[in-house]
Amino acid sequence: MRLATFTGESDLVDVPAMPGETIAHEAMIKRTSGAGNGYVQIVALNAGAALYVANLVGSIPEGITKAQATIASGAARAKLEEFVACTRRFSQPA
Repeated sequence: MRLATFTGESDLVDVPAMPGETIAHEAMIKRTSGAGNGYVQIVALNAGAALYVANLVGSIPEGITKAQATIASGAARAKLEEFVACTRRFSQPA
């Protein structure tokens, strides 16, 4: 599959087929991969667009850059781990 990057570096990027149950599932599996990984690029594109729609950045490329920096710093992974821990508490019997 080929998707637009909106970063100006290239019009399209190749995205490998994701054999997991969902894109979110595969993104979680690949969350420790490097920034050049197709999974990480898709997550950054999606997050960048979400940041733009939420009026937290002025453009999609700015959102992608912010998302990439957040992923590279480890802050995104820390937040994901926090979310996973929280949701696991809800799945435990009372």
